[in-house]
Amino acid sequence: MPTVHRPCRAGLLATVLATTLTAAPSPVRAASPVGPLQTGLSITVPTGPVSFGATTPGGTLTGHLGTVQVDDDRLLGGSWTTSVTATSFKTGAGDPTRTIDAGHVSYWSGPATLAIGTLAVHPGQRTAADAVTLDVSRVAFRADLNLLFLSNVAWNPSLVIATPSAAVAGHYTGTVIHSAV
Repeated sequence: MPTVHRPCRAGLLATVLATTLTAAPSPVRAASPVGPLQTGLSITVPTGPVSFGATTPGGTLTGHLGTVQVDDDRLLGGSWTTSVTATSFKTGAGDPTRTIDAGHVSYWSGPATLAIGTLAVHPGQRTAADAVTLDVSRVAFRADLNLLFLSNVAWNPSLVIATPSAAVAGHYTGTVIHSAV
């Protein structure tokens, strides 16, 4: 099964300005698997903008990204896994005080807000205490046992951004990427 990649742009303000989150508006579909009864697996991410507000250097911003949804149209489907990672968040160019690396960005999927079909769903991080940093690819959500029926699973993940104490004021932007396979 090919991997489906779906970027969503996220932004953050270190001291004074608002934050935004955006993504391309249309879903991305995996190539159709072999077989007449299978069509595909798709993932849809928020189109933004979403505000995470403002904080001072050394502060923390927390907010929901908006609904992420996986649609499995494979009539003989099976299991799937979504992964998430992020780039660094930057404002302007130059020195390290203008960058918040992805190790300062934590993610937690929370529980499913929608689960339709004959499948077992497993959030990557059920609670805020389970949050993981996005400096490497992490499992966001997975599902298995989708037998003979279509399925849809959605969740509203949270980001927690720890602003370094040396960060300069500015509107920081980065990319949060969800993939499904």
